[in-house]
Amino acid sequence: MFFEKLLDLENDEKLWSFALKDRIPLWLNIRFAVFWDLQKEKYEMSNPHLSERKKILEIIKYFYFSIIRNLWLIKKNKIVIFGAGINNVKEGSVYINKLYDLYIENDSRFQLLESSAKKKYPLPRKYKDVYYSDLILMIAKILSYFIVLKREEYKTIENFLDYLKSKNLIKDSSKENWNKRLINICKKNKILHNLYKNFFKTKNVKAVILEDAHYGGNSVLIKQAKEAGIPVIEMQHGYIGKGHLAYNYNKEQYDLLKNYLPDVYLSFGEYWSERVRTPAKIINIGNAYLEQKASIESNKKDILLLISGGTMPEAYNEISQKLASLFKDKYKLLFRPHPSERPKLEERYSNLKARGFEFDLSNLYETLPNVEIIISYELSTVLYEALLF
Repeated sequence: MFFEKLLDLENDEKLWSFALKDRIPLWLNIRFAVFWDLQKEKYEMSNPHLSERKKILEIIKYFYFSIIRNLWLIKKNKIVIFGAGINNVKEGSVYINKLYDLYIENDSRFQLLESSAKKKYPLPRKYKDVYYSDLILMIAKILSYFIVLKREEYKTIENFLDYLKSKNLIKDSSKENWNKRLINICKKNKILHNLYKNFFKTKNVKAVILEDAHYGGNSVLIKQAKEAGIPVIEMQHGYIGKGHLAYNYNKEQYDLLKNYLPDVYLSFGEYWSERVRTPAKIINIGNAYLEQKASIESNKKDILLLISGGTMPEAYNEISQKLASLFKDKYKLLFRPHPSERPKLEERYSNLKARGFEFDLSNLYETLPNVEIIISYELSTVLYEALLF
């Protein structure tokens, strides 16, 4: 298995030894991105994260809410959740964060902070006590332009990338891009160390629940929290498996990694717990929102749902033609893009609409009870969730 070979490469003390003054392994900052590039090349996958041009009014609105609802305005002594806006689903005229809201809406111990979804905040919210975390990253990015690394730090980064090249983890042709990327990360991290330290101290945070805590990009936040004696927890937010790049680490490095990964991982259940390799303690808590929706009686109709994970658009264009010829007369045909594909939906999938597919952008959990057939080329959380319906 390709990913298992990558994990074997991580059983290497030298790979993890390259670090700047903060002692965070440089490898942890770009691990997921390097593995993703290697996997994308091997399996000829596309990038699911597509950008879109923002209108001036949207940009103004984004900055306005980022400032007036910023994280430094929350009350003290809270269990702070660093969540993601992409987890919001629309119910009627309001949005609900399907991962956290049901757990915290009547519990004053918690404070939800959300990151934006492509520079947008889902509004209005049913659960209104929501603040936003984007401002801390904005400040770090701006101030990072005034940071100059020391000569030995530049040398450490260069030596690290040379080592990655020697292990065939990056190519010589891409070294310069990785160098620029890593320098920018390290500059920004220097600012984030102080910002998170100040935030945790002034707000007397009791615990942190951090989304994507295993991806490596939040290692500064985790390090500062742990140095302040604050436990760090992650809740499962989607599919995980033994081939997931972010949730599987080489066990030989657990003693090192426990300093930069969460203390506890809250999973959807035992099935998922057995498919993650992490030094974190794993606790099964279920999936409250999904279980609530699945308790509603299904009303199966002649509907076929084709689901994209965002990395194989050509394959979905190809199979849609075959599915249309087989099922168009008997089934209503729906296509659900990955959320990150929506900005370029027409560009990627105009052929599907011409073949009779309708784009389904509604609340997934209002669609699933009505669907008879679900098809996807990719490992998607939706395929597992569909089993409950």
